[in-house]
Amino acid sequence: MCIVSVTAQIPEQLKNLPQFKLRESILLSLSKPYAPGKLNDMHCSPNAPCLKAQTTLGGSSYDEGHKMIQTKDGGFVVCGLTFSNDGNFHTTDIINGDAYIAKYNKLKQLKWTKTYGGSGNDVFNDIVQTYGGGYAVAGQTTSNDGGVRGNHGSNDVWLVKLNASGNIEWQKCYGGTGDEFGNAIVQTFYGGYAVTTFTNSNDGDVSGNHNTDGNFDGWFIQVTPKGKLLFQHCYGGSDFDGLFAIAPSDFGSFIL
Repeated sequence: MCIVSVTAQIPEQLKNLPQFKLRESILLSLSKPYAPGKLNDMHCSPNAPCLKAQTTLGGSSYDEGHKMIQTKDGGFVVCGLTFSNDGNFHTTDIINGDAYIAKYNKLKQLKWTKTYGGSGNDVFNDIVQTYGGGYAVAGQTTSNDGGVRGNHGSNDVWLVKLNASGNIEWQKCYGGTGDEFGNAIVQTFYGGYAVTTFTNSNDGDVSGNHNTDGNFDGWFIQVTPKGKLLFQHCYGGSDFDGLFAIAPSDFGSFIL
């Protein structure tokens, strides 16, 4: 996975305007040597948007970055999937992969990484920083061991609550005997969490699926601050339907 910082290119006809004049000191700052673990400044190309800085995150195996958010301390955090047990990661499962989180500080330096999961396939797809300064992460898991408990069968939505240091406070699996994938998460105004996903189950935590042939419905769940399922709802028809994003709306409602 490669993390980059990009700025828009300044059109040639605007460069001579006072607000767009480039100083020599700024250009010189874009040629620092490589330093592992932090974003490294890069030269700008006159023919493309300016790649200001870049770094790599991972090990000698396969690593994916699924979501990045800025944190309250001015840094940022990244979540995804890794199969590496070297470099920046120390996964316990190089066969099926583990979920991970990587935290950078406001100086763009890598502070820590942690991996999560069991003997199955474990993935983080979305992350939010909570009101208390920790993190809530949504993804999916086929595990029911290691750091995972309560899997209903196959892929379940996996919601993990972490403290500010990345240590697990609690984790919950949601789903049925089919497949569910945790695509996006937001924290609700009262401190709980809402997750969008899709499901082909009609048992366990899932009811009201419109499909009878194994196809998927969009699935929306809302849970308490400790992860207790408040309600769930399936949306769709007889073909494939999925929910991949969520945005808070007025007075506790959501746009899916």
